[in-house]
Amino acid sequence: VLALQWLKPEYHKLRANMYNESAKKFLASGDSDSARIQLQNSLRHDPERAETWGMWGDVLKKQGDKQYLFFLAKAYELNPADEQAAINALRACVENRRADIANLLLQKILKSFNSNAEIWHLTGVLFLSQQRYPEGYQALNKARELAPDDLRIQVSIATLELVSSDPAISKRGREKLEALRSKPEFFAAATQSLAEATSVQDPAGAIKLWDEVITRS
Repeated sequence: VLALQWLKPEYHKLRANMYNESAKKFLASGDSDSARIQLQNSLRHDPERAETWGMWGDVLKKQGDKQYLFFLAKAYELNPADEQAAINALRACVENRRADIANLLLQKILKSFNSNAEIWHLTGVLFLSQQRYPEGYQALNKARELAPDDLRIQVSIATLELVSSDPAISKRGREKLEALRSKPEFFAAATQSLAEATSVQDPAGAIKLWDEVITRS
């Protein structure tokens, strides 16, 4: 009896491994629907496995199902030491304009990964989406300190400064953008910044802003 009790959890872990490996093979062949079935079976055997929740979230995202946010958040919740899972969850919040969910995650994430530039960048975008502009600006500057060569972060900060009501700050933002646009990768970074801006509360303003930037370029 004791042996059977010991084997039972090991059996379920083994079955979950089998289904996850099967799901990976289906994904590699482009069969997302079959992969979802395998992942569903995996969770029946091991519902607390973060990897499975994360894989299912990725599948849902590729299929255009917005429920992927909750699967990626669950993956982070089950494995809060996973830095990439934290990034994936925050990015999903940005993409779905769900600052409310992000607020439930941020305190723990920032405490655990205080030196991750991408986490600070996403945090800045999330704060801006809530019109928490000083905090957003501070978070973006923290991201820049950690990743000074990331052009995308530089463009985000310059964009925020450009639309400031303070003429001196707006002038500084414009000067930064004019300096940055000479770089070959500028428009890729600008496009990413626009995508993030449209995830906040003023997409029309963001589009108008980048119309101006592109015209001047």
